Amino acid sequence: MPALRFKVSVSEKRIARTVQKLSGRIDRYARANGISELSVVCVLDGAFMFCADLVRAMETPTSIVFVKARSYNGTRRGTLSLARLPETLRDHPMLVVDTVYDTGKTIAKVLREIRKQTSQIALAVLVEKHGKAAEPPSSLRSPLRGSPAIETFVGLRVPGDPFLVGYGLDVGGRFRHLKDIRIYSAP
Repeated sequence: MPALRFKVSVSEKRIARTVQKLSGRIDRYARANGISELSVVCVLDGAFMFCADLVRAMETPTSIVFVKARSYNGTRRGTLSLARLPETLRDHPMLVVDTVYDTGKTIAKVLREIRKQTSQIALAVLVEKHGKAAEPPSSLRSPLRGSPAIETFVGLRVPGDPFLVGYGLDVGGRFRHLKDIRIYSAP
């Protein structure tokens, strides 16, 4: 088997600092908007590590639900599928958590479903692939089709469209265990 090649894109220390900064910004947002508890929607599979670290760093109380979204088959973009959100979230302020924002299609689909249940929505993304998305996550701040604005929190931006693994991100179920985020190059 040929050796795998990785290049560290985001170090473990930088991830930890970014999570702390994001948690502080989200706590300030919650206080400023009178939110006593956030319902966190963790987009699986990739966001589980980021979501766990983020909610542990936050002071704002949370309840957490997991939604399964899949947009890749190995390293190739596939058909986007999304599991149904629980009805128990209706009218609760929600924080959607995902690790990577690349094309924006996965988040857009998740947000369309969440808008059916609540109008108070925030989005936390650890990494934005800068220049890849048709619409950057910051564009979600402006109301879409008469819906209220979405407060958006982005931790880091990486240039281009590298395939990222580690810190919950995978290729074929592998490499989620890595403590940093790396650029994956197929052998």
